[in-house]
Amino acid sequence: MTNTTTFLNTIKSNTQAFVLTKSTYIAAGTGTTTPTAADTALETETVRKARQESTTGTSDVIVSLFLGTADANGDVLTEVGALDAASVGNLMNHSLITAITKAADTDVWIDIEEQIDVTQ
Repeated sequence: MTNTTTFLNTIKSNTQAFVLTKSTYIAAGTGTTTPTAADTALETETVRKARQESTTGTSDVIVSLFLGTADANGDVLTEVGALDAASVGNLMNHSLITAITKAADTDVWIDIEEQIDVTQ
C-alpha cells in the first residue's frame, strides 16, 4: 500500500498540533544523567514556566522557555524538557544542553525543537 501525500501531511499536521497541545510548560534543571525514553521527570528540575513561544515549521515544532532576571539565578542549567502541566504532569521530551550559568543580570531563551518527519 502507498499512502498519499495528503494522508502523510495530515499525520504530520496532527502530530504538530498534538506537540503544541501537550508542550505547554518547559522545565530546566541541573541534572547530567543521559535522558532515556522511560524518563518521567527531569533529573533535577529547578525551574518550570509556561512556554513563552511556539513555532510550527514544515517538519518541526519549536517551543521556547524564557528565563528573566528573577528566574533560576545561581543555577547551572544542563537539562531541559517539555511538560503538559504546571506541576508534575507528563514529560514529553528530555535533553541535556550545554551548561548555562544563570545570573540575575542575564536573560536566557531555551528552544526545544521536535523534528516531525512522516515518510513512506
